[in-house]
Amino acid sequence: MTRPEFIVDGFRNFKDMFTPDERSTTYVFIGKDGVIPVGLEDHFNGINEIKLSDRVSERLRIHFDTAKNLALYSWFVYRFGPVAEHQAFISFEYALRERLKAKLQDPKNPPRFNGLLRMAVENGLLKNEGFTQWYNRKEQIKYINDQHKEMLESVGMEFQPLPEEVDYLSSLIETFPKLRNFYSHGTSMLHPVKLDVLLTCAEGINQLFEKPEVNTEGNNL
Repeated sequence: MTRPEFIVDGFRNFKDMFTPDERSTTYVFIGKDGVIPVGLEDHFNGINEIKLSDRVSERLRIHFDTAKNLALYSWFVYRFGPVAEHQAFISFEYALRERLKAKLQDPKNPPRFNGLLRMAVENGLLKNEGFTQWYNRKEQIKYINDQHKEMLESVGMEFQPLPEEVDYLSSLIETFPKLRNFYSHGTSMLHPVKLDVLLTCAEGINQLFEKPEVNTEGNNL
């Protein structure tokens, strides 16, 4: 239990700097070995698996590592979770500006996040296949179709499958700028850090730098 003098959401006491926020310690793994509490090492390992490629510049890697560090220390300060996601969004936007700067009419006044995402998609720099969430959604739809097909056919009803082709890029363009703005303008919303947000941003940044730079004529250098 948290000590009575332990300030959970305020400024930490010196002696409690590395006291875990008890909200971080309530999660468990459920598997063949039963229920196992998620520990700090598990928390670290999940974040450590999210990596930027060597093709990404050092300044961008440092920028994104700030998001990872915030996510890591959310074990101790639970409210770092949404801050980590916000940092990941702006790292993604930063990477888009860097990658597309040769295509921008006015590099000093670039499009907003959603405009940059659209440019990256139009230039073939972001693809559905480069995101884990795209595969996950396809698998979810396939599972739902399989379950519904079996259930409906067992009672003699017609089965209409959901389309399994998913355009994750459209969802990304629609939702990520809104979420970034939601955090940027201030919110009291609180939730555990969503590592899938950090992973998607990292996968997007990695895709941006898989190919050579794009010049002002729109051809690969």
